[in-house]
Amino acid sequence: MLPGARRQEVAAGESAGPGLAAANGGSLADRLGSALWRDGRRAWTQATLATVVAVVILDLWIDHPLALYLNQNVPDWLGRAFRPITDLGRGEAYWAGGVFALLAGLMMPAFFTSVEGHAFCRRIKIAAIYYLSVMTVTGLGVLLLKLFFGRLRPKFLWKEEPSYGFFTFTADMGSLSFPSGHTTTAFTVAAALYIIFGRSTWPLFVIAALVGISRVVLHKHFVSDIVAAAFFSIAGAYLVQHWFLIRGLDPRWPRLPRHLARALPW
Repeated sequence: MLPGARRQEVAAGESAGPGLAAANGGSLADRLGSALWRDGRRAWTQATLATVVAVVILDLWIDHPLALYLNQNVPDWLGRAFRPITDLGRGEAYWAGGVFALLAGLMMPAFFTSVEGHAFCRRIKIAAIYYLSVMTVTGLGVLLLKLFFGRLRPKFLWKEEPSYGFFTFTADMGSLSFPSGHTTTAFTVAAALYIIFGRSTWPLFVIAALVGISRVVLHKHFVSDIVAAAFFSIAGAYLVQHWFLIRGLDPRWPRLPRHLARALPW
């Protein structure tokens, strides 16, 4: 988040309109992007280091014994309860939602004749393109990380010849454990929608955390897989946001003025 002074400066520029924002040295999105980058570098560096340390500690001392314990002690009813939750980490519906928003932004200009109406539709298109861009970046990124690390899934621990560890650059589907793909999808959606719609979407992070927990309970991933996926997803969402902002593109969802809403057929 922006510091108080920086937040007030951005809010002042926004309330004063685009003219004053330009006079103060660029568009609101330009200045917001610069502020996020300047004020957030130290915080992101610290968060990255903390995540790396946490993943190393989990891998060395927690992942292995916890996976064995859960395999022996998780009751069947708990596994059945978590299966619908883990399905929330599948990406098909989230992709469909992003495509629908993009199509809406492309078709809605037909209902408006004013410059303000077309600007509103353009903001919708920017938000939808941002959302789909984040999904693409984190989706491809997590696949590359899986292929690079080649970590064996927990199920290999209870085979006749138990195996545990990383096997770099393996394409064996059974080894693609680090980071968790379902958790990446869930946290990517939560972080992207948080940036687009604001704080009202915070419950999505709770759902994403439950998806991550379900992957551990169902023996699909280790805890460190979940931690790495959550950080990677949130970092990806903010990096793509920064890329948009420094190009003058604000991915936040626009508010529809009442006089424009009357032009819509529904």
